[in-house]
Amino acid sequence: MTSPEDPFMKAANYTWLYPEPYDWAEAFDYACQCKDCWRPVLKARNQWLGGILDPTDQHPGSSAILIFYRWFLLKNLFESKVVDKYDYFIVTRSDYYYVKPSPRMPPYMNPNHIWIPEGEDYGGITDRHIVVSRKHVYAALNLMEPIIKDPNGLLKEMEGYQEWNLERYIKFRFEKQGILRHVRRFPRIMYAVRTSNTSTRWSYGFWIEEAGMLVKYMTEYNDAKNSTPLAELY
Repeated sequence: MTSPEDPFMKAANYTWLYPEPYDWAEAFDYACQCKDCWRPVLKARNQWLGGILDPTDQHPGSSAILIFYRWFLLKNLFESKVVDKYDYFIVTRSDYYYVKPSPRMPPYMNPNHIWIPEGEDYGGITDRHIVVSRKHVYAALNLMEPIIKDPNGLLKEMEGYQEWNLERYIKFRFEKQGILRHVRRFPRIMYAVRTSNTSTRWSYGFWIEEAGMLVKYMTEYNDAKNSTPLAELY
């Protein structure tokens, strides 16, 4: 559980917490309001539902956690009506180090545009950072809905391809939701870091003397270091 002393908690206007289970199947049961009815989707292999324990169809990684927390975020945004208080939403990682300021999204920007940093797509669209207007926030973050409503139908749509990862699933959902055409990319201005005692589920990182910290993904670091910000976003 996040500590109340965490600087992100202290700065937050709203906090919605869901305790991390050992097996993220518990969280999926909670979202779907059923016990294991969603499990058919685990047969769409092989790396987009990591974090869920399964004796025959377990996926590596931890992508199920992101899918759940985006559903949990949407649930709370809409139930609390906080969604109506903001024009734009930034969904990102807490371990990002920014080498340049985050885009400010001037008021003249087209609210249809969904802004995502370049790179780290792995055949789809990166899951690590998104800037989206209120108009499209539900469609952009709603990765869980077909898992809840029709897991067998979703499996049928996905089963022709056996190399699913979270990035490909996000692109698939954007296409289904009709918002892929609204995606715009901006030069990467951030990279993920960690301290030597910070836990991690995927990359342990590399010590970079120039950065003075452990950098989790060298591709992010190199892209951010060499990027030029997109002027229209500032």
